[in-house]
Amino acid sequence: MKSKKIIVAIQATALALGIFALQGCYGPSYYGGGGSYAGGPGYYAEPAPVVVGDYDEHRTWHNRDWWVSNRRDWVSTHHSEWLAHNGHADEREVHASNDHR
Repeated sequence: MKSKKIIVAIQATALALGIFALQGCYGPSYYGGGGSYAGGPGYYAEPAPVVVGDYDEHRTWHNRDWWVSNRRDWVSTHHSEWLAHNGHADEREVHASNDHR
């Protein structure tokens, strides 16, 4: 008798969890679209941008531009490839090449 009650309880729990999980498939999307997958990209997000940088000795994150501007000697020693990809220099090169056309 107890085993039947346990089986019924497990079935009821599985049904409730299944209903809850299916709500995500047919609920309203975050973009205001319809209530299904055809309503829009409600569950897709763009990948996070790649941010190049490192932590300092105090475990504070700084991006590549900060390191190049403030600790160029450290960059030369540890990440010399960052010096070739300085964002400001790249922008000047692009503008200069467009001016000559």
